[in-house]
Amino acid sequence: MTLVYVGTNIIMDFLFNRNSYSTSFLMKSLNGKYRILISDLVLTELKHQDLILQASNFIKVFEGRLVICKTTSADASLANNLLKKYNSHYNDVLHMILAKKHGAEVIVTQNIKDFVCFDGIKVSKPDFM
Repeated sequence: MTLVYVGTNIIMDFLFNRNSYSTSFLMKSLNGKYRILISDLVLTELKHQDLILQASNFIKVFEGRLVICKTTSADASLANNLLKKYNSHYNDVLHMILAKKHGAEVIVTQNIKDFVCFDGIKVSKPDFM
């Protein structure tokens, strides 16, 4: 089963039924095709959108198919160091670091243009999963 890091926007698409590709991709994980990896950063981004209750429900629905990883101070420090190198947003760099560190093969997101490419990990829209 492929481990896939899921970006905040994919979860929001699912919660608000705003993108059928995101919903279809996530339903494939319920059927066993993918295992979902999210981070505490994703949960924080959802909280900032006042979606903590919905995030909690999402976690319950995907229980058994979902892994939640935590950001360490070393991860945050590395993200700060890489910001200048990749000229990207802090959260996007941190998402990439967490995905790679925890063994995700792919990051699924709607905003692939904001993600830097690290060796060994792909970035994809849900349409192509």
